[in-house]
Amino acid sequence: MKLLLFQPNLTLKGGQERVVLKIAEKFNPRIYCFNYNKNQTYPEFRKLDVNVTKKIPFDDKFFPKVCREFYNLKIKEDYDVINAHWSPSQWIRNNNERVLWYCHSPSRAMYDLYKYRMKQYPLKKKIAHYTFAKVYRKIDKKIVNKIEYVFANSKNTHNRLKTYLNKDSEILSPGIELENYHSKDYKNYFLVPGRIDPTKRIEFCLEAFKRLNNKKFNIIVAGSVLPHHQDYLNKLKKYKIKILTNVSEKKIKELYANCYAVLFSAIDEDFGIIPLEAMASEKPIISVNEGGPRETIINEKTGYLVNSADDMKDKMEFLIENRDIAEQIGKKGREHVQENYSWKNFLKRFEEKMKKL
Repeated sequence: MKLLLFQPNLTLKGGQERVVLKIAEKFNPRIYCFNYNKNQTYPEFRKLDVNVTKKIPFDDKFFPKVCREFYNLKIKEDYDVINAHWSPSQWIRNNNERVLWYCHSPSRAMYDLYKYRMKQYPLKKKIAHYTFAKVYRKIDKKIVNKIEYVFANSKNTHNRLKTYLNKDSEILSPGIELENYHSKDYKNYFLVPGRIDPTKRIEFCLEAFKRLNNKKFNIIVAGSVLPHHQDYLNKLKKYKIKILTNVSEKKIKELYANCYAVLFSAIDEDFGIIPLEAMASEKPIISVNEGGPRETIINEKTGYLVNSADDMKDKMEFLIENRDIAEQIGKKGREHVQENYSWKNFLKRFEEKMKKL
């Protein structure tokens, strides 16, 4: 079966890139994108058929330009199924049939984070964003409702699809390579892994740690950062904590293996692979009580869901004072991941629907 896979960017080591990679390793598709950085994304992509159809600079005009490219693209080569991923790759359905969209989320800037974005922008940019969003939503709804089948990575994303686009979807959550994660020690540091991006709200974790007031413990932020998020990175540096950027897979797994617990604070995260990675590493996960983590974390059994920085600080203190409970939660977390988040099951269901299309 000839599969074509479309993704706007392959420039980071994140959850969506991991899903693309697992599908590509299994079905060997031709991958098309507009930006590919082999040094910043997963190195396994180097062995795959990755094609940059048209290099588009990653700046403020990137999203509108990519929308136009996907909207106008008419595929000339033979194929059986098209697999679209991050928005607006689903717009490829405008001129092409048999599209299987794995929806990580409808465009957050256009929908659930629209008001958040508007608050950040100066007046001129507010007007431009308002105008573009109005046109985008109209076109998006028309195209999405032509798509033959949609997988949503979580119930949270499933609900967004229904709310904003009136589109049904099947929930198919990502898996995790359990054998690649393990626990070595419980050293005196909390880990905040993942993309360094304002929507990840990392300052929430840093404020919680600041209130902890325990000189024996440290905090480490580790993750990828895009050029246009350098201002946010500089903002975080003012906390005078350890920040590691663009770390290797080996290094991030080592940080997981030796940390005391993992902190997560993204704004209404679509799904969130970090809680799974924490649990797979037998480490307690303390996450904000919103978005995808509410689906993957069993509160007070495999981790904690918190509603404020003070609440996060309290859970950090509790785990510090109760090492045995921290280890117990970590072990239950790994069991939970092993039982519920398998790539084997993910790929089996994906293949079933792909063949049906």
